[in-house]
Amino acid sequence: MLKSVLGRNVDFGIKVLFEKHIKAKEESKPQVQKQKEEKEKQIETINKIKKLDRALRELQFDVVIKLHKLYFGLAGEKEDYLTANSTQLEVCVENQIITLLKQDYKCIANVCGVSITTLNSFEMLFIFANKLKKVASIYTDNMAV
Repeated sequence: MLKSVLGRNVDFGIKVLFEKHIKAKEESKPQVQKQKEEKEKQIETINKIKKLDRALRELQFDVVIKLHKLYFGLAGEKEDYLTANSTQLEVCVENQIITLLKQDYKCIANVCGVSITTLNSFEMLFIFANKLKKVASIYTDNMAV
């Protein structure tokens, strides 16, 4: 038993040292190398998204879901004499229409009166989201605390 406990501790210690070594190696990389690796990951992701765009380009669909009533209620615990067998919370969604439409690059989603429309390929949307993330991080970094 002592051997198995020591074995686990030794294994854990080796794992911790190995993780520290990997973290130190990652932190010691020059900034240019880190930027290059990040750019390569983005290019790889963009290529995957391009394949998805090509596969979905020919796909056309129009889905409409009419939701008459969706009800969810929570009742009290049966052991609690104050809330037993009485409804404590009700959530209800009534008369809603959910629409999904896909034509070429254009995608439209309308859920509960909120519409989202994309007019470009997923590749362009990914690039836009990355640029937006960078700009937002610049602004948050430069804001006074």
